[in-house]
Amino acid sequence: MANPERLEQPGIRGWLHRPEKIKAAMLLSHGAGGDSKAPLMVAVAKAFREAGYCVLRWDLPFRQAGPRSSPGSSGKRDREGILEAVKLLRQIAREGPLYL
Repeated sequence: MANPERLEQPGIRGWLHRPEKIKAAMLLSHGAGGDSKAPLMVAVAKAFREAGYCVLRWDLPFRQAGPRSSPGSSGKRDREGILEAVKLLRQIAREGPLYL
């Protein structure tokens, strides 16, 4: 299978794991203490890609602000970022379910 593609757009930074044939899509987000490069995130994205999922493994907006940034009061910004990431992922994986 292909290596993940680096994806960088305003407000969206991550890796796209695209299978040969897409049956579903997944937006894979980290927790407050991690980022998109965490070994568990990479392994989960790879496993789902192998099962036919198009996975966007990405950094939430608060993490894009810096490696030591805290989620603090970033809830609104993060929710808006999630919505934008979902819109982008839906453009890539046009059919089938999309999981968050």
